[in-house]
Amino acid sequence: MKKDFPEQLMHQPLETLKLSPRLKAVAEMHGLFSLADIARLDTQELEKRTGFSLHLIYEYINFMEVNGLGKYVDPV
Repeated sequence: MKKDFPEQLMHQPLETLKLSPRLKAVAEMHGLFSLADIARLDTQELEKRTGFSLHLIYEYINFMEVNGLGKYVDPV
């Protein structure tokens, strides 16, 4: 399991990031309050959780990649 995320952006509250209100609400509903919280789950696990549509997962992946954090999305 991924535990260490040295980048500060990974630990900022989701509410402070430029993400859709829907993604923020669904994440919070599952007790995920930062990108680090989300990144501890792989995208298959996210997809199984209520409310995490493929659209929201793609939004999360895109945000991570645009911000140079794509290495934390489902690393092998």
